[in-house]
Amino acid sequence: MYKRRVFCLIAALVLTGRSSRADTVTIGSADTTNCLPFGCAGANFINEYQQVYSSSSFGPLPFDIAAISFFKTLDLTPNDLTSGIYAISFSTTSAAVGALDPSLGLNLGFDNQVFFTGALGGSVGTELTIGGNGSTPVFNYDPTAGNLLLDITVSGAGPDTFISLDAETPSSLMSRAAPGIADPLPVGLVTEFSTIPPPAPISTVPEPGSLLLLGTGLLGMVGRARRKSRPA
Repeated sequence: MYKRRVFCLIAALVLTGRSSRADTVTIGSADTTNCLPFGCAGANFINEYQQVYSSSSFGPLPFDIAAISFFKTLDLTPNDLTSGIYAISFSTTSAAVGALDPSLGLNLGFDNQVFFTGALGGSVGTELTIGGNGSTPVFNYDPTAGNLLLDITVSGAGPDTFISLDAETPSSLMSRAAPGIADPLPVGLVTEFSTIPPPAPISTVPEPGSLLLLGTGLLGMVGRARRKSRPA
């Protein structure tokens, strides 16, 4: 009976191994900060930015990216992002860390997928988390097929805020590319990838049902007040 229980436990672990993997992967450790692409793209005449991440950071199993986070924990620059319409996409690339092509289109993989598009701006506090909102809001990344490429474009950008986010340099796990930028050492923003979408924002606008209940309650209070004010 004991051997049978051990066998069943091992079998269960094997069958559930894929779902038991970590929900987040963080690449990089903060030893510097950088204002690209969310704080000083305008000053550098940049409207597209790329980072490549080593597949070794994710392990051998597929990883479903539902959210991505950048951090501003050690930096004293402003807290506001440069406002604009940002488009974020992922793809599996054959480009190596430290060897992105300056012609950015050549780095995009065959499975390039829009992950997020929309307006960003305002204060981010210590963390900027972006969830997928594309037609397929989760990017299914298979590390065995190549490195991961992040591509960010911005249009209609407002004035630079010069916000900086945590970065690592030199890094053996990621590097960046942008028009006119030639880095002597691989550098990239510290990035957290999550399989869990960020929570939906809490609405502060009362729903129609709540408004109806509130209105009924107020009418009741007015009615009682009138009855009390009538002379006996």
